[in-house]
Amino acid sequence: MRRTLYFVLIGLSVCLGMRGQTEGYGIVASLLTCSPGTEVYSLYGHTGLRMKDTRKNVDLVFNYGVFDFRRPHFIWHFMLGECDYEVYPIPADIFMQEYEKRGSSVTEQRLNLTSEEAERLMGQLVVNCQPENRVYRYNFLTNNCTTKARDQIEQAVDGTVVYDEAEEHPTYRTLLHRYTEAYPWEEAGCDLLLGAACDTVLSDRAAQFLPEQLMAYFGQAQIFDSLNNRRPLVAETVTLIRENKAKQAALAAEASKSAVQIPVVGSWASSLPTP
Repeated sequence: MRRTLYFVLIGLSVCLGMRGQTEGYGIVASLLTCSPGTEVYSLYGHTGLRMKDTRKNVDLVFNYGVFDFRRPHFIWHFMLGECDYEVYPIPADIFMQEYEKRGSSVTEQRLNLTSEEAERLMGQLVVNCQPENRVYRYNFLTNNCTTKARDQIEQAVDGTVVYDEAEEHPTYRTLLHRYTEAYPWEEAGCDLLLGAACDTVLSDRAAQFLPEQLMAYFGQAQIFDSLNNRRPLVAETVTLIRENKAKQAALAAEASKSAVQIPVVGSWASSLPTP
């Protein structure tokens, strides 16, 4: 756990050192989508924002999914939307290693941003990571690691991001059950805690709360400027890490031996002291 904390602090120190120094960066901004894991908090996948500039030797993933799994009744508060999450910059190689250990795939959608937009996005993220800004009230359905990344990107572009309308509009329950089919106890608990709100028919925007949903919407999205010129939001999509079902099965088997599941990855703040 000390190793995890060490790399979190490295990323944070780099980020803090960049405050007010984003001008002139040739930044490549990407949305990272990680496939679901086997722990209850990772069943739906994860989203990160990668900001890379090889000229400045900067390659960070801004992670809005930082939490402390050890806090009492974490899962209960997680599902009720009563958790405080944080955003931290993580060195990209460490982020990738953790998801590779878990057996999850990582897909990178490189964003089609101008240099000014990429610099603006980096500036926003640096400001978000300041101690007075990094904590936010997490909501499983409406304000999570995925929606926060989307909102930052939309705020940075010159114009409006327009998404294709889906042919079908599912409910929260329909989408969530796609991920919990093999986990009946987790599915029952989710249904119980979320209640009737799960049966709300979703707008296209509301349906973007899940990482793989947002990835699909981004793949078809366009940026429209003030003159109604348009360009694709995503310039290129690359698979950085392929899913490894064998690793996932091994982790699930190991976790099942214990009455309490200890997070193997994903909980970047698991080694941080509890306030």
